[in-house]
Amino acid sequence: FGIDVGSYASYVASQQGTGVNTVANEFGERHTPALICYQRGELFFGYIAEQKSVQSDSCSVAAFTRLLGKKFSDELCECEQRFTHAKIIELDDGYAGFELNKEKYRPEELLAIYLRKLVESAKSSIRDENLYVALSVPAYFGHYERIATLEAAEIAGLERDSVCLVNSTTAACVAFNIYNDSLFIKKNRTETIAIVDFGYSSLKVAIVKMGRTSMEVLATACDPNLGGRDFDRLIFEHILETLNEDERDRIKHSFKGRVLLMRSCEKLKQALCLTTQEVRQRVDCQVTTSDITIAMDRSCFETLTEALIHRARKTMQKALQDANLSNVTMVEAIGGSVRIPAVQVIITDVFGVKPSCKLNPDQTVARGCGLMALKMTKGYSLKSFSVIDMPSIRVYVNGKVQQGVLRVPSSKCWHIQFKHLGVKISEIPATLSTNSGIRFKISPENFRQPFLKKLLIKIISAPLRGTSIESDWIVDNNGVVSCVKFVRPDYEDTKVDVCTNYLSLECISSLRKRQDDYEIQAREKKEQKVKLNMFESCIYDAMNNLSMKPNYNKELYPLLEAALKWISSEGIRAPLQDVENRFSLTNNLIHKFEEYLQELEKTQEIIQSAFKDFDEILMKEGRKGKMSVTQILLEEIENERKDVVAYGTLIEKLVNISAGPRQLRSGLFNEVPCPEVEEASEIGYDESEKKGIRNWREISLTFQKSERDRFKDDFQRCCLSGSLDEMKNLLQYVKASDQHYSNIQKLISMLHVCCRLYDISQKPAEKKNLFILQNVMQNALRALLHQ
Repeated sequence: FGIDVGSYASYVASQQGTGVNTVANEFGERHTPALICYQRGELFFGYIAEQKSVQSDSCSVAAFTRLLGKKFSDELCECEQRFTHAKIIELDDGYAGFELNKEKYRPEELLAIYLRKLVESAKSSIRDENLYVALSVPAYFGHYERIATLEAAEIAGLERDSVCLVNSTTAACVAFNIYNDSLFIKKNRTETIAIVDFGYSSLKVAIVKMGRTSMEVLATACDPNLGGRDFDRLIFEHILETLNEDERDRIKHSFKGRVLLMRSCEKLKQALCLTTQEVRQRVDCQVTTSDITIAMDRSCFETLTEALIHRARKTMQKALQDANLSNVTMVEAIGGSVRIPAVQVIITDVFGVKPSCKLNPDQTVARGCGLMALKMTKGYSLKSFSVIDMPSIRVYVNGKVQQGVLRVPSSKCWHIQFKHLGVKISEIPATLSTNSGIRFKISPENFRQPFLKKLLIKIISAPLRGTSIESDWIVDNNGVVSCVKFVRPDYEDTKVDVCTNYLSLECISSLRKRQDDYEIQAREKKEQKVKLNMFESCIYDAMNNLSMKPNYNKELYPLLEAALKWISSEGIRAPLQDVENRFSLTNNLIHKFEEYLQELEKTQEIIQSAFKDFDEILMKEGRKGKMSVTQILLEEIENERKDVVAYGTLIEKLVNISAGPRQLRSGLFNEVPCPEVEEASEIGYDESEKKGIRNWREISLTFQKSERDRFKDDFQRCCLSGSLDEMKNLLQYVKASDQHYSNIQKLISMLHVCCRLYDISQKPAEKKNLFILQNVMQNALRALLHQ
């Protein structure tokens, strides 16, 4: 598949059906903003980074491809600082880099992060995993920029043998030829076509001689520092001048205000391309007391950008001059800035032909890269088509009076023009020129097979004396040029050490490992967000369930709200494992508490049912003397005993209470509570026994309240204090004490029944036996509560 990595946005194209089309990202859009944002230890890109980039000027970086292979001393770095958010810094090796939240990043590393995300989003539409990847690069990219791009792809996890670089203008030519095959039906018919690529940050112009089965680039001309953002900047500065002093100062000193106003200026420019009337827009900069209204008409816009239009005209004229042509047959304009009416006018004036609109100006380069990648891939059929391209070779010249390295971008014969700080022109020692540009052919046969070219360089150090230097160069299909031999007529042949890598292997390995770490962190962060959402949903579900239980609503709601507060504050920064453990344990505890509430409800239903059943027995048979109330109760206790193994001996003693209740009471328990003190006196207990008496109803209510409060306190201490070990222990205790709770609830239900029978019994003997049975059951209940 093909990737067009631009300064403003990127497009990915892949083979779909019988053609090559652009692929939609996860947001359903064809383009992905070329922006990376770093916040809270996490890297964002694309649309998410665009939304987060408004918050801080040190957390986002755009157009990072423009610093590939650039030294910090390069003039481009100073120019680029006006447009990028992040600070451009000098790395240890002297090259330019970015600083994001006090961390240093190479442009290659940022491009690798971006490429990996683009490839992952495009893999869903690709069936074959062994496809080539074609990356677009500007035509003015030299040796170091192309090497840096290849190494960025290698850091991103792409194999170097499966990646090829294609000039953006060349990719557009390929797409134009494939999708306009009808223009070249006649045999041996060739057309001279001009490709104007006017993007967000640069202008590239190529003159191409194109036939039905071949194309050859005759000349290219570029202005690396002229693009659509320069038009936006002029509108921005003009709008600032029209504001009052207070609003102007507020916007200048606010990063958020500048970004929002710049985006509004971009929208204003787009609107001015569609109408000649005055355009007004309301801008909410969020730093001024009121909204700002900006207005401009097309005549004012063209007056402001007159100098930029003149620079674009000179670049187009240079392309024609280098190709030795006065006009062309056809012009294809691509890039977002070609929509500006003034740009279309100068295209017509320079080339003598109106620009064509046969191709999508935004997606053409990506589709051309996709076709080039498809051409290199085995198993896919594409018409026979050869491409002869011309790379831009940059020559570095060091002079005695020069303190730096000077660059000369060109694809034809040129003369070096460089600056000397504090040096007169007469003291410049030499002028350098080349005889011709280097051409190379891109085809499947010689793909990844470098071939040899010769470049003749002539240095004139004095008017009457000159020295010719002949050197051998290796040029591969990516446009990477390496000098392997350096010959001077008056000296013996000299071998030159060639550096094939821009970064060392150790550095590439380190950056790739860092990329993998970022990938793991991003995956864990994504899983953490999913777990937090599940955690939050679980708490809300518990709130909804408890809203139907008013008795426990007031007690548990503050706890659940505290858990939500933890999720929104500490949970965002908590490790994934901590979130998983907390969510799992808390979810289990919530379920156990809900089961506990359900058991309490069942206990109440059992008690009510037992009351009803025994009331019916008393009414029908108890008063008639057919069945003893004590016998009914003992049979009920016997049935309950069968399900209780741990406390079987104690319950068995309760069953045998009729044999010797007084001895059992006096021998086992020191404290004998009874329902009412007055009734105990009537039965015959002394004053010392009255001191330890408590109402059984108080025991029952105390049990329910104490268990509920204990669970609430444990829940609050363990779930919300951050102690995962205590949560585990509490969960194990709840699991182990399920049978314990069941025994207590059964004993309480029997105690309720016993006391109910005591209240309605009329026989003194029965009443005394029931009273003794209550005492034993209450002490048994107390023994269970103490465990």
